[in-house]
Amino acid sequence: MSISYKDNNIRIWNINNWECILNLTNINKKGYLYSSCFFNQNNNIYIITSNSNENNSESIKIYDLNGQKINLINYSNEKTLFIDTYYDNILSKYYIITGNFNFSQSYDYENDKIYHKYNDNNSGRYIKSIIIKNNKGIIKLIESCSDGNIRIFNFHSGLLLNKIIINNPLIGISFWNDNYLFVGCKDKAIKMVEIKNGLIVKSLTSHNNEVLTIKKIIHPEYGECLISQKLYESEIKLLINKI
Repeated sequence: MSISYKDNNIRIWNINNWECILNLTNINKKGYLYSSCFFNQNNNIYIITSNSNENNSESIKIYDLNGQKINLINYSNEKTLFIDTYYDNILSKYYIITGNFNFSQSYDYENDKIYHKYNDNNSGRYIKSIIIKNNKGIIKLIESCSDGNIRIFNFHSGLLLNKIIINNPLIGISFWNDNYLFVGCKDKAIKMVEIKNGLIVKSLTSHNNEVLTIKKIIHPEYGECLISQKLYESEIKLLINKI
């Protein structure tokens, strides 16, 4: 799935032949599309988009794979920069997660209500990426923010558990394991951060612009690796773990 920032289109691609099999056009006539994701509910696949409107309103639209809009959620006067979904296996509940200018939010999808707002009273955070992780028995919501901090919240209570100060605007974020995170920074580096002590233990400089996206994958030949992409870059880079 790809997002066109300027014409507000979302396209679905077949990676076997790179054929565009679905093109959702003119999703947001005012503002921009910053993020989108797939949503799997009861073996039905949907597309969820976040819209950043000129009037600063958050609008979440849900489409089926035929391109038909099936739901519209309007909750906040915040611009949405990031969107994802999370399924709680214990509670058997689906949640929509959004990262906004000043806070993150989770929505109880089935009850159509805000579940939690994740905030530490610091405005202008510009939350660019979020991951949800069962970390040592606690479900955690972890933000990377433009103010240079990683914030870790208890997903179900909404309480702030930890704030890791990086002192560099952050965008992409990914878990490596229960002890380490990777974050993409505006200084063009990918930093490996020890969660417990909040220490930067490694800095990778494989890009010549700020790093937008990081994702851990299992490569068939190289094992655990990272893929990443920088701003204005048409290539995705594979970072091999040589340890």
